[in-house]
Amino acid sequence: MNIYSYPFFEKYSFLYKKTSWAIDIRHLMVLHNLLMNLDFKKVLEIGCHYGVSSTAFIETLNYKNIEIHFCDKRLTKSIKVIAKQGMLNGNIFLHQEDSLSFLENQINFDFSFIDGFHISEQLMSEFELLTAVGIKNILLHDTNTYLIENINNSIFFDGPPLIAKRLLSSKNWYCIEDKQYREKEETDRGLFFATQNAQIFDMACEIFEYWGKINLTQLI
Repeated sequence: MNIYSYPFFEKYSFLYKKTSWAIDIRHLMVLHNLLMNLDFKKVLEIGCHYGVSSTAFIETLNYKNIEIHFCDKRLTKSIKVIAKQGMLNGNIFLHQEDSLSFLENQINFDFSFIDGFHISEQLMSEFELLTAVGIKNILLHDTNTYLIENINNSIFFDGPPLIAKRLLSSKNWYCIEDKQYREKEETDRGLFFATQNAQIFDMACEIFEYWGKINLTQLI
């Protein structure tokens, strides 16, 4: 496994100022390292918001030639700006539509990061459509929000933990999750990776372990 550290917060600080619900920087590093270390050719992000998590995909293009699809019902100006060069190069494709409508096109992806609408019905349908065309690598965000104060009673966050439980109960999926509480971080919201490939799982475990322990003060 190679370790890839990137100054996301420094380069894209303007994105972090737009939202408090962006993926945590530690989990952003996990996502980026999964994309960098694993042999994914065509990848999908469902739910881009302002584009913080999307930067992990975009910066991968500095090292690898991959096909990236961003899907969101409302693509913000910022995601269009940061994706512009990749779109011109033919590596990035934007889809401004409901994820279910997009997934009905039955496009097969190597990997999907799911962080859109968190209601269980929506997420379950996304999961069913993705697995129907054979996806074998999935990353979920906010899988532990049901245990966090002021969030745990919201129906808008019931989807990710339900999908995680379904994956954990299956004999076909290898799963790993980071939901550890860390002071001044939001990693306790949960990041959950599932794969059907044992070798990919071993690599993912190394990535989760490394970024779970490292001191991030120099990166923030």
